Amino acid sequence: MGYGSDNEEAGERLPLATNEGTGWRDSGRTQPYNVMMSFITMTLCFSLNHGTVTAVIPLATAQFGEQLGDFSLGILYVFYTLTALLGSTVIVEHLQHKWSLVLGCGVYSLYVAGMFLGVVTHDALRWFFVMIGSTFGGIAAGFLWTAQGGYFANAAKIHARYKGISVQQANSYLGGIFATLYLAFELIMKLLSSLILVFVCGSHWEGDIITGSCGSDSSSSGSDIAPGMSNITAPASGSDSSFDSDHLKFEGVVWTYAVFSVIAVASSIGMAMITPIKPFDDSGKPIVAEKRPWYRKALVATELARNQPKIILVGIINIAFGFTSAYLNSYVTGTVIKDGLGKDKIGYFVSIIPLVATIMSMPLSKLNEFTGSKTPAMVFGMICFLTFGLVFLITDLTSSSVPDKLGKWGTLIPLFICFGCARAVWEGPNKAIIADMFKNDSEAAFANIILQLGTTSSIAFITYRFMSSLTKEFIVVTACSLAIVGHFAGVGIHKAQLAAEPVGDVEAAE
Repeated sequence: MGYGSDNEEAGERLPLATNEGTGWRDSGRTQPYNVMMSFITMTLCFSLNHGTVTAVIPLATAQFGEQLGDFSLGILYVFYTLTALLGSTVIVEHLQHKWSLVLGCGVYSLYVAGMFLGVVTHDALRWFFVMIGSTFGGIAAGFLWTAQGGYFANAAKIHARYKGISVQQANSYLGGIFATLYLAFELIMKLLSSLILVFVCGSHWEGDIITGSCGSDSSSSGSDIAPGMSNITAPASGSDSSFDSDHLKFEGVVWTYAVFSVIAVASSIGMAMITPIKPFDDSGKPIVAEKRPWYRKALVATELARNQPKIILVGIINIAFGFTSAYLNSYVTGTVIKDGLGKDKIGYFVSIIPLVATIMSMPLSKLNEFTGSKTPAMVFGMICFLTFGLVFLITDLTSSSVPDKLGKWGTLIPLFICFGCARAVWEGPNKAIIADMFKNDSEAAFANIILQLGTTSSIAFITYRFMSSLTKEFIVVTACSLAIVGHFAGVGIHKAQLAAEPVGDVEAAE
């Protein structure tokens, strides 16, 4: 048994069988290939769709100013959390995974479209489109990740069944593929926004692709993440805009939102091409959903948390990720980098995280396979989160100025690499271990991830602006420390449940 094993090396191999109950009509000989192709198609469409949203969020914050930008993000997080709490499992159970993914990507596209319409309008109409888009974006995110988690878990079961490997091995392998593509497209979409602006500005572009700007950036306000695109409004009609940098910036922003809107819609259409995968148990029989009143379906995530406390314990990493990410975005990029190196350098650092996470995703999957357990990878990721927070906490306690002490290339680059490693663990092994523990309750389990992250992000978003950096750092370090303890406690409960149940009785064990 490997270090920190959570019974994964002893994970049962599902017997080879026919396609009954899986939703596939092709022969068993081609089953693994078709499952993998459909899973990769889902991952590509999901990553493209979500990548446009993650790229638009910092642009929207820059474009609409602090008041509207912050308020729109608040609305996004509120509806994200409420949907995860009250509606995600109802929607997924009613539409099933495929059509929930299609609908989720389609509604997510309305967020991008809302930001696009907000750019080309003004005043009350701008507020209307931005707030409507944020509302739809939050609702979509609230059930989209639940549907993705369910589709992922069912695809892993079929892959394991027809490859003759354990479900835990399949979860780890597919989790590595998903995390790699998802993080890669997050980085690509962020770089694409800069490429579009470079193309529009042409010879007027000054600086490099990541931190440059379209002509002289005279704006004194705006985002630290989207230089060259800050708070630009449509130029007055009739103005000579041939060499007007503000006009070129505005044109670049409009083209960026337009291209992202097309990509978001196209990925939604592409999602309709995937094959539905019906949930089935370890014997290959279809799982028939229990008939329950709608209000019980709505609260299935909280019901799982009440009946299975291990979802709370292993989920503390989601809380730690929420607090740490909010700290990075609100203080590290907004104060430490800006004051230590300059606002124009922030683009380099925010690109490090998805780049490192993409590179690390498949090696982490191989580590899981080599050790027979996801615990080593999980501990590595949580230590990375903890190290990131501890460095800032210790510096804040011992130095009069954190930006002066840490705002340097030699210290910030290793710290952002550390955060990128932690992000890779959170996207890959973290979600795979949830699929391991709750194979027959994947929707409720993944809804808990959304609920934990969404609630934490909402709290941090509202309260961090009123806190000192030292208070934020204590919160981050405490959450990351509890995540390590919670992981071992949750895995311990899971192993005890497995030992107490008959072999193969996974539903009872979980």
